[in-house]
Amino acid sequence: MGQAVPLIPLTSGNATLDTGIPKFNECLEDEIEASKNVNDDPYFEKEPTKDEVFKCYKAIFMNSGGAN
Repeated sequence: MGQAVPLIPLTSGNATLDTGIPKFNECLEDEIEASKNVNDDPYFEKEPTKDEVFKCYKAIFMNSGGAN
């Protein structure tokens, strides 16, 4: 089994991406936690559904949530 590793800071040169990715990941974690007991498939207790990914992408990158 793989182990979690610390993430390295993003330095892509794109401020929206660099600030948006951590917010996107946090959004996904929150969505997964909120829906843990909703889905019967144990896979989705740790992984996001397609709808959760789309919801977070829209919230962070489409609604100017990634950068000012």
